[in-house]
Amino acid sequence: MSTLSYQTVFITLEMNGVLDTTNLVDLFCLQYVYIPHINRSLEQFQCAWNNHSLSTESNRSPLQLYTLYSIGNPLFHDEHNVDDAKYGVNQGRMQEYRKGGAILN
Repeated sequence: MSTLSYQTVFITLEMNGVLDTTNLVDLFCLQYVYIPHINRSLEQFQCAWNNHSLSTESNRSPLQLYTLYSIGNPLFHDEHNVDDAKYGVNQGRMQEYRKGGAILN
């Protein structure tokens, strides 16, 4: 299902009075039910995008190009170049997100 289809479902739920967007319980339930489905749709899109061929790159996919140009490039392998604290990565929240949990705040 595309993001436009999800939007249509949500608007229909709201227009039919099933979903009250000012009600935190309704929003929690909507997220609880739909976030795993939306994440799965996004993963499918990501997989399709990363593996589609690019005619301007000898029909290589973005994933093939990434792999090709990352081999032997120290910037791709030096994990010490990234400061997680600088970018605000919160591992606890990321783990909850990866499990498909809803993050409300």
